[in-house]
Amino acid sequence: KNIAPTMSVVGLTEGDSVASVISVADGVPDVIIYTNLGDGIRLPLDEIPRQNPPGRGSKCITLRQMVSILGASTAETT
Repeated sequence: KNIAPTMSVVGLTEGDSVASVISVADGVPDVIIYTNLGDGIRLPLDEIPRQNPPGRGSKCITLRQMVSILGASTAETT
C-alpha cells in the first residue's frame, strides 16, 4: 500500500460545512459567492484574509433561513 500522509487544512465548527473550494490564480481580482435563491456577493480577493492550515475560514456572507451557499467562483473585471 502506498498511503500518503494526511493533514487537516480546515477546522470546522460542529454544524458547519464546506460549500465550495476554488483555486485562485494571481491577478484574479474578485470572488463571487452565490446562493440557492440566486443572490450573491462579489468581494475583492484582497479583502478575504489568507489562512494557513488549519484555518477556520472567513465569514463573507450572512444567510437568511432556508438560504444556502451553492458555490463560489472567480470573476475578472471587464
